[in-house]
Amino acid sequence: MKNTLDFLGYTIIPKVICPGFCQQLYDEVQRKILTFTKEFSLTEKDYLKVVNRWKIPGALFPQETLDQILFQVIPCVEKVLGNKVSFVGGDVICKPEKTKGKIPFHQDLPYVVKHPYDYSLWIPLRDVFENSSPLEVIPETHRKGIKPPVDFWNPNFVDTVMSDVSLKSHIKPLQVSRGEGILFSSLLFHGSGENSSSKKRIALVLRLKTQGFKFTKMPKVLNQKPFGMYTCESFSKNLLLEGLKRIFKLSCETDEIFATWEKLLQIDPHRLPMTLDIKKALVALRECTILSKSSIHQRGGDGEGRIYKNLWFNLLQPLENYLSKENEKADCRW
Repeated sequence: MKNTLDFLGYTIIPKVICPGFCQQLYDEVQRKILTFTKEFSLTEKDYLKVVNRWKIPGALFPQETLDQILFQVIPCVEKVLGNKVSFVGGDVICKPEKTKGKIPFHQDLPYVVKHPYDYSLWIPLRDVFENSSPLEVIPETHRKGIKPPVDFWNPNFVDTVMSDVSLKSHIKPLQVSRGEGILFSSLLFHGSGENSSSKKRIALVLRLKTQGFKFTKMPKVLNQKPFGMYTCESFSKNLLLEGLKRIFKLSCETDEIFATWEKLLQIDPHRLPMTLDIKKALVALRECTILSKSSIHQRGGDGEGRIYKNLWFNLLQPLENYLSKENEKADCRW
């Protein structure tokens, strides 16, 4: 297995989690999703459109559950690697049934330059088939060095991997059974497609660091664009606060900005000096409110980078254009 891992960049480890425990974990995820859904008074479908990954330990799996997972997983991984490993972080990821969400191909290492790790372990809690969004890898790409980070939260993102015929032709979907673990290098290009099946695809992703691991050729930290993976939330809130002040002559707490704009668009949309699709803007604001609260209380997140991009196209971009024109007019008067 170690030779395969070194050559291809990944290997499949059988039964890193026993089937019975997988079922327990799957049932617990289902139960917690239902609880989270009720907290927002949403349908499960609408909740999972917004929130589809949760950091662990957290509200979904507490430390006790994580310890039980690692008790089974760590010895299996250490046996393959012939080295001690430590847990760096992890997520539970859910791809709802009949959804088209995709994760573009990327390497993990470029995002964690301050706290690098060398392997990830991807464990499905149910059998994964061709139509249920298996993990997809491009074998041997881990040996081509570290590449710039992929910021697929940016509205202008273009998936260069999928447009590269030489890479696209080598994509390999990995259909694995529940409890099997796909161990792969943090330099391996990987992603996942849509889940067209009738069942959720729920998987654990554990980030692991081997004893003595160091990576000296670290790239620059992700170029933090005005609106991207690390900046979209703060950018959105700051722009909406400015628009609230300039257009409505109001102010509010930063944490209430999405809900405040949502209320104003419902009761007084004619005050807006720019053209919007009000229904789409309201949906985008509501989704950002849900995502923001889930992040705080559930350690939830949007793994596909869709929610803030929707807000950008349906509200932020027209608002920014309007405020920029107003600033230009003020400069001209001076």
